[in-house]
Amino acid sequence: MSALQIGLAATLGCAVLWAVLDVLRKQLAARMDAVGLAVWLAIGQAPLLGVWVAASPGAIEPAYWPWAAATILFNIIAAVLYLGAVGSGQFSVAIPMLSFVPVWTALLGIPLLDQVPSATQFVGIAAVVAGAMVLHGQGRTGVAMPQRLRTEPSAV
Repeated sequence: MSALQIGLAATLGCAVLWAVLDVLRKQLAARMDAVGLAVWLAIGQAPLLGVWVAASPGAIEPAYWPWAAATILFNIIAAVLYLGAVGSGQFSVAIPMLSFVPVWTALLGIPLLDQVPSATQFVGIAAVVAGAMVLHGQGRTGVAMPQRLRTEPSAV
């Protein structure tokens, strides 16, 4: 297999596995407390992180650990909020909101990293925002999205 074929197979495999994981998280979120589920998901990831740290001794500088701790804290908060949202409402409403993550990342890159997206990237950002509005409005006008944010707990 060529590197391109391996990359394509890995991309498709990861996409399918993430979709399956999202469905499983929805099922688990309906049956478990969001905090408990977030803890179990973190425990499941910990061995992989441990192997990575053990495989690269000295590669992590001490100055990184405060940033790592802050990232872990924010990830815990995000996981609890995400699982609460997925468990409290329509799956088809909550999941498209995740498309805003790259939008916020790109927009925060402007002031923080002085990385301005290209015109093509801004068109992509606009397409993501428009797509989310259409999904939340269920094909109705853009005015439906603010109403949907008030009525659907998983959208927020």
